[in-house]
Amino acid sequence: MITLAVDTSTQYAGVGVSVGNEIVGEQCWRSNRNHGSELLPVASHLLKLSHLAMQDVTHLAVAKGPGGFSALRVGIGTVKGLALPHSLPVAGVSTLELEAAPFTNLLETLYAVLPVGRGEVAWALYSQGNLKETGLDSPLTLLNKAPKGSHFCGEAAETIAEINGGKMIVGGPPPTRRPSWLLRLAFERFARGEEDPLDELEPIYARAPSISKPRSPR
Repeated sequence: MITLAVDTSTQYAGVGVSVGNEIVGEQCWRSNRNHGSELLPVASHLLKLSHLAMQDVTHLAVAKGPGGFSALRVGIGTVKGLALPHSLPVAGVSTLELEAAPFTNLLETLYAVLPVGRGEVAWALYSQGNLKETGLDSPLTLLNKAPKGSHFCGEAAETIAEINGGKMIVGGPPPTRRPSWLLRLAFERFARGEEDPLDELEPIYARAPSISKPRSPR
């Protein structure tokens, strides 16, 4: 099993490669809205460094959001394009689950948080390793509703830290997501015989994409 993992959820993108359950390479970078032109060259270069080629890939993993509208579509569209010709298995993973993965088994109450614009964050609450709730709030509203003793992780954790003085924040500054964790989560799904049908693999948006309404005739 040779797995290529892709994460273009936000401006912090990542690609990883594993052989079986061994991580053989990963790369993260900050994209200035250039995911479409950067993703495949980075993936090809990483595979080459691992002495592999795109045709060697047998499984695919992708972070499916929440995140940026165009950024998410680049990652999911690329993975679908790679999977379709050879019917490769694909595992889609929530970006919030990916943010929380390094900490869910260590902390009793954990919020994974991602910036989604308009001064809001998308969040997922994990309790004892299990997903309990998701939502969309301002950082202050989320802090006010979080139970005492909660911890926060993820790309928007820095915003939370500015409000509460850095208390209860785990993990470092962005990039907060590692492709190696996406590979681990995907490997677990493949080991259970799970995969996502391509026609059902869609981005998760924190809010519905804005669609311009036609102007009323004058």
